[in-house]
Amino acid sequence: MKSDHIALLLLGSIFALLPGCDSMLEITNPGPMADSALDDPAAFPGLVAGMSADLSEALDGIGYVSATMSGELRSTGFNSSMIAIAEGTMVPDDANSYWNTGHRARWVAEDGIRRMEAAGYQSVLLARAYLLAGFANRLLGEHFCSAVFDGGPEEPYTRYFERARSHFERAEALAVEYDAEDLLNASRAGRASVLAALGDWAAATELAGLVPIAFRYDAIFSLNSEREASGALIYYPLEHSEGTVWGTEWAEVEDVRTPWEVALDAGGAPRMGRDSRTPWYRALKYRSRGDDVALAKGTEMALLRAEAALRSGDLDGMLAELNRARAVHGLEPIQSVDSGQAWELLKYERGAELWLEGRRFWDRRRWFAEGRDDYIAGHVSKCFPIAQSELDTNPNLTD
Repeated sequence: MKSDHIALLLLGSIFALLPGCDSMLEITNPGPMADSALDDPAAFPGLVAGMSADLSEALDGIGYVSATMSGELRSTGFNSSMIAIAEGTMVPDDANSYWNTGHRARWVAEDGIRRMEAAGYQSVLLARAYLLAGFANRLLGEHFCSAVFDGGPEEPYTRYFERARSHFERAEALAVEYDAEDLLNASRAGRASVLAALGDWAAATELAGLVPIAFRYDAIFSLNSEREASGALIYYPLEHSEGTVWGTEWAEVEDVRTPWEVALDAGGAPRMGRDSRTPWYRALKYRSRGDDVALAKGTEMALLRAEAALRSGDLDGMLAELNRARAVHGLEPIQSVDSGQAWELLKYERGAELWLEGRRFWDRRRWFAEGRDDYIAGHVSKCFPIAQSELDTNPNLTD
């Protein structure tokens, strides 16, 4: 990415997010500004707000397509590319939008951190910036086949997780320094998730146990503007009819964590999706395009600990953690499970808890690699490829 281009985007975000005047007529266009304007500590609050907005935008698009690829939703669209993606084939051209938004979220956060550190900036906002950089890298690691950083060479996708781990560690230290409990819990939850992704289940389990069960940290959405509202993950299955719960495993169960309804027309007849032939079952986890989407939760940490227990053969420990998470939703505890069904139970509980939060694809991907889940076995694309836009502009890469 070109730094001057990104700087202009950042300036646009900053001016949009800074307090406005009493009248629209009082707003004047500041015109082009130097990149160095972003080094002014007065710009840093808007800079961090821009990081948050970019992460939400990336999660919105990536989360929706990964929901269709992992069986959380079915696509009812008639765009040939979207149909192919939903069926498990994503070519580099299809990946452009997701690669660009994901890497913009990562780059903006990391470059903002560089500016803040260079200025000797001391504020809890720096902890939040590191946290957002961590989640942006985790999003990339959970979805993309390979890592590429700022025009560099192709690297293993685990480099995103390693980078996220470092950001979460720094966020945690700063959260302790500034006594920011929410940021502390979020950084611990984020770090636990990437430690598990890197295979360090012991450390992940210990860290996850420090996060309160009721804790939640969100990617922020809003109805204030189109830029801030969901345009895919929430919008398509709730309002647009391009995503449906019909035909998924969640249409076969009643679970408070995965609510949906049969969409009806004005005459009371079932509505079809965008393709005019697939029933539209509206997902009701979110009730507005401005609802926030969880990035980290205490219940997710309980499920992480449950999976770690299962991996070590501790079925009682697994059930205890699953039931801790279920209790948050007022669900009855699971009394017992045999070893032959334990993994299916764990997969269901994790799927229900993290439904439509952009996390299921990673679960399918890692479990497939371990021989524990075959949902994506027939997919041509078992991860998102490097985008064509990157292949075309990065001299370190070849098609």
